[in-house]
Amino acid sequence: MFAREFDDIALSDLQALVEEGIPEGRQLEFKRDHYGRKDEDRREFAADVSAMANAVGGYLVIGLDERNGIASDVSGVATPDPDGLVRAVSDTIRTSFEPPILEFRVKWIAIEGERGVLVIKMARSWSAPPRVNRRQGLSLFHPRRKRKASDVSRRVAASVSICIRGRREDQTL
Repeated sequence: MFAREFDDIALSDLQALVEEGIPEGRQLEFKRDHYGRKDEDRREFAADVSAMANAVGGYLVIGLDERNGIASDVSGVATPDPDGLVRAVSDTIRTSFEPPILEFRVKWIAIEGERGVLVIKMARSWSAPPRVNRRQGLSLFHPRRKRKASDVSRRVAASVSICIRGRREDQTL
């Protein structure tokens, strides 16, 4: 995805996604705008994060526009407090899932003035599939399929979880 370590990702790397016409995929999703503060927006954010962790992990890039699924512009998003935004997003990820998602990184990459890009790197969840917890108003699992997150019932997710755990136990023997 990126040829650098997470801490070293820079604006030039984001611009390269546009210049090289990199498409979204299972491990990469672009969002032009912030998710917003409405409950529906928060559920969408939680679904995207959960889906990424339930698949193979990857990057969620907020402030990068796409056209037909291909990176088209590093437009950025505006915030007067980038550090506060990074903390808020990190806190949301830490508290919104059962079981908790523990392996993730969040980074602000400044463009100019109050504009920048928020990059979230999700590791694959090796515990039971994370689901959005009830306190967040939604208790569905969100697997990632191709470019979109989709809802899965608890029953199906529980079966998947048992299969995943069984496979992991087999691999460690």
